[in-house]
Amino acid sequence: MIDGRAIIDPSAELGENISVGPWSIVGPGVVIGDNSVINSHVVLKGPAKIGKDVKIFQFATVGEDTPALAYAGEETTLEIGDRTVIREGVTIHRGMEDGGIGATIIGCDCLLMAYVHVGHDCVVGDNVIMANNASLSGHVEVGDHANFGGYSGVPPFRKIGSYSHIAAFSLVLPTRLV
Repeated sequence: MIDGRAIIDPSAELGENISVGPWSIVGPGVVIGDNSVINSHVVLKGPAKIGKDVKIFQFATVGEDTPALAYAGEETTLEIGDRTVIREGVTIHRGMEDGGIGATIIGCDCLLMAYVHVGHDCVVGDNVIMANNASLSGHVEVGDHANFGGYSGVPPFRKIGSYSHIAAFSLVLPTRLV
């Protein structure tokens, strides 16, 4: 069901059995897979491909331009895998071309709890859990089944291995300080 108070760009592609709540905005170039739920007050910007059975909760901003100073407005993308849950207030930025891969990619079956941030050009594997306020700066790679405690932070250009656990309130440092 699409609420009459939602704003859906005519170029957006909505799958079967989609729900979009009131005051949500689905912008141009957004593709949403079947059986996905977009709650109220969500902003989805494209180009972005949202998988099947995805749930996005209120006040999330998904697919926004990156705030990186090198971003020059070029068209970049965002991909979110099937069955991923994006909770309240989450922010996810698309990639950038200058120094990036031009895409931000989040795998399948992930859980991004309230106020998580995923920066530009991040590649997040499948079955990743990020607790409240965990944050990935740009250019971070995360392996499958990684787990981030609340308020943990990962600076740019880090790789987090599969099955890693980042403790709450932690900052990931380089393996060697210079």
